[in-house]
Amino acid sequence: MDVTLFAVTARDGGELIAVGDGSTILHYTPEDGWSSSHSGGSVSLRAVWTDPSSDGISGTLAVGSKGTLFRHAGDTWVTQQIAAGDVTLSAVLGMGERRFAVGSGGTISVKANETAPWQGATSNLTDGWDLHALAGLGEDDVRAFGDHGSIVAYDGDKWSVEHVTGPHHVISDLVAAGAA
Repeated sequence: MDVTLFAVTARDGGELIAVGDGSTILHYTPEDGWSSSHSGGSVSLRAVWTDPSSDGISGTLAVGSKGTLFRHAGDTWVTQQIAAGDVTLSAVLGMGERRFAVGSGGTISVKANETAPWQGATSNLTDGWDLHALAGLGEDDVRAFGDHGSIVAYDGDKWSVEHVTGPHHVISDLVAAGAA
């Protein structure tokens, strides 16, 4: 398999899930090694998140080009367009019952709970800069990070731009976030 992988997430017990070009989703377990869970599509998957309360690849979400989300359901992967077709989603995160995805042009998509539809949200970025990463402390405390040091905060109701201040404010793109 000759494919570019863009993201990986880890689970308890040494499990890994990696995603990349060609709708590729790989699953690793210490017992069985790497196996292909999905491949052969036209979506470039850029980010992956998995629900820590689920087992194996269930509860996994992957996002990428064409505004597409892949969700593992039962024994298969279900695809859903959750943003415009010209959007590349570059991060996905779950906090409590809420799910978040962000990407090009300041795109934000939010799913309020398991039965709710994905809905677009306004990032309030004036220049339509790309958002690249997500981090959160709870479903009412999430940050999206992007071009030119942009930070957009979610308070459970709305998204607001946070301005970096100080003598050495950030003007570089923020492209990754992680848990402490």
